[in-house]
Amino acid sequence: MPLYSRLIFCCLALVFTGAVLGACNTQQSPARQAHAHPVPTAAAAVCAPITSDAPAALQKKPGFQQVALSVTDESGREVQNLGKDDFVAKLGDEPLPVLFAEYLANGPASVLILADTSGSTQAKIPQAREAITLVVNNLDPRDDVALFAFSSKPFNLQSFTREHSVIIERETVLHAYGSTSLFDSVHTATTTLQRGCYARRVLVVISDGIDNTSGKTVDEAVHDLKSGGVSAHAIAIGKLDAPTRNPGFFFGPDVDLDPELVNEKSLGLLTNRAGGSTFKVREIGHRD
Repeated sequence: MPLYSRLIFCCLALVFTGAVLGACNTQQSPARQAHAHPVPTAAAAVCAPITSDAPAALQKKPGFQQVALSVTDESGREVQNLGKDDFVAKLGDEPLPVLFAEYLANGPASVLILADTSGSTQAKIPQAREAITLVVNNLDPRDDVALFAFSSKPFNLQSFTREHSVIIERETVLHAYGSTSLFDSVHTATTTLQRGCYARRVLVVISDGIDNTSGKTVDEAVHDLKSGGVSAHAIAIGKLDAPTRNPGFFFGPDVDLDPELVNEKSLGLLTNRAGGSTFKVREIGHRD
């Protein structure tokens, strides 16, 4: 996982972090699976106030506000070299001056791990659990993290929390069953990430990339990610490249899939256009 970063800007003021923006304003401002995935257990993350190194005199001005933002280019990559003059802030039609801008590298992020538990992942669950542990152990302690599983639909295994160890404990409920709605689940994950504490939003998909029941296409999923300010990364689990008929949608729901298949291309189409990368894990099944 790449290091997270954030931007902060202050107003008379706006604040921009990785982003954060601050502004000054004197006004007030299926059934089997459901039973197999118990309800979330850890305490929800409590979002701390946004902070920055804006001058103390500026922060004391009436109506001073800071707002976290994430700025990306057309490929979904973070834009870092920005100053206060690069932004326009308005309250309705009223312009607000941006008087301070600061970039803070390696700031906290809201991270959602989306684990594929469809029937085709039966032999891949051990690697999925290892991948979740690896991701969680590399998080910033300040990050809030959520865990979702998905097959024909997504399941919330743990809402956003800073108790990272709870995410690892929740791995034990993962089991494989059902069809795969990858792109529909990405849409749900993107919406959920808007409820995280931070402007930097990161989605980590752990899957074989074989979608057979989504209503959404890969293009629509990418649009959701970009619109939501989410950078996407994927861990593709499987040995054999899956044959494809068209980009982003593979097989029908009744096809018996080889458990070693992986559609790295599908995941790459998703992540490469949303500011991230896809990594491939070839080992399948339990280790000796």
